[in-house]
Amino acid sequence: MKKHMLIAIAFAVLTAYRSAGAGDSDWEFSAAPYAWLVGIKGEIGPEANPASVDVQFSDLTDRFDWGAIGAFETRYRNRWIGIVEGLYAELDESGTAPQGGPNMMTPPGGPLDVEMDMSLGTAYIGYRTAGSKATFDCLVGGRWLYTKSYLRFPKTMTRKQDWIDPIVGVRIFAPFSSKGSVSLEADLGGFGIGSDLVWQVVPLAAYRFSDTLAGRVGYRYLDIDYKKGNYALDVAFQGWLVGAVIDF
Repeated sequence: MKKHMLIAIAFAVLTAYRSAGAGDSDWEFSAAPYAWLVGIKGEIGPEANPASVDVQFSDLTDRFDWGAIGAFETRYRNRWIGIVEGLYAELDESGTAPQGGPNMMTPPGGPLDVEMDMSLGTAYIGYRTAGSKATFDCLVGGRWLYTKSYLRFPKTMTRKQDWIDPIVGVRIFAPFSSKGSVSLEADLGGFGIGSDLVWQVVPLAAYRFSDTLAGRVGYRYLDIDYKKGNYALDVAFQGWLVGAVIDF
C-alpha cells in the first residue's frame, strides 16, 4: 500500500503540469542512470541487540553484489520541477555479533554475515529560482524505503521492513565553464513519521559532451535512523557515483 502511494505521487509529479495545456517548448525532460559504489556502516537488527557492520570501499570487490540508480526529471519553463528516482542494491557484509540474547549462537563480539537487499524510491516536486551564475531549487516530497535483512551467526534471522518518509530538500547548480558545472543536493526527512531521521548529501561534477549528453561523477552519503517494532536500522550508506544525464 505504501509503495502504491508513492507511485501515485510520482505519477502526479510527472503529469500534473503537462495537463495544464502548455506547449511542448515549455517542457524539458532528462534521464540519469548511475552506478553507486556503496559501502555501509552502522547497526542492524533487534533494537536491544543490533549487529554492527562496517564495510569500506576497499572491501567492495568481495562484498558488493550489484546496485543501480535511475532518475527522471521534468522541468516546466525552467521553474517548476518534478523528479522521481529509484534505487536497488544488494550487499553482503561481515559484521560483529551483538551482546547475546536467546537466539544468539555466536558469542558476543564474534563474526557474523549480514546480507541486505534495499529498494528506495523518491518523488519530489520543486520550484527553481535563477541567479546570474547559479540556480537554486527548493524541493518537497516523499521517500519509500524497503529493506530485507539477513543476520547469520550461524543461526539466521530475517527481517523485512518498509516505510515512507516525508522529505524536504535543496539543490544548487553552478557552471564553472561553458561545458562544466558542479551541483549540491541535500535533503532531510522522517521526523518520526517513518524514520526517526533520514538525510543525505550529494555533491556532483558534470561535463557536457553535447546538447543532449553529459557525464557526472560525485559522492552520495545517505544516513538512515529507523527504530520501530523492536527493529533498528541505524546505518550510513556512502560511496562514489558515476553516471550520465540524457536530455530530450
